[in-house]
Amino acid sequence: MKSIEILMSVVYDWINPKRKGLNRKQKRGGRMNQEELNQEQLEEIFKKVALDVQDIRKITGAGRDTAYALCKSGKFHAVRVGKNRIKVPTEGFKKWWYGEQQIAQ
Repeated sequence: MKSIEILMSVVYDWINPKRKGLNRKQKRGGRMNQEELNQEQLEEIFKKVALDVQDIRKITGAGRDTAYALCKSGKFHAVRVGKNRIKVPTEGFKKWWYGEQQIAQ
């Protein structure tokens, strides 16, 4: 569980460079809202052609606002469908998640 907390802290720092360190709940040693996914659950999500923000939240353990900010950050390709829906191609997200994709700055 600690590894996902550290990962989320790093991801959030990429999105919001003004924030450094752990959040209030992490400093107190409290549990994160999302439980860590096992490998079978992760592979089940990755079987989809395109992920939505809820899938990104499950994979990363992020909250809603952080997941939307991550999709808008440009770290991986995300497509707005209609007015309120964001879809992320699974293969592109998978490459970013496993660190196989070079990010253009």
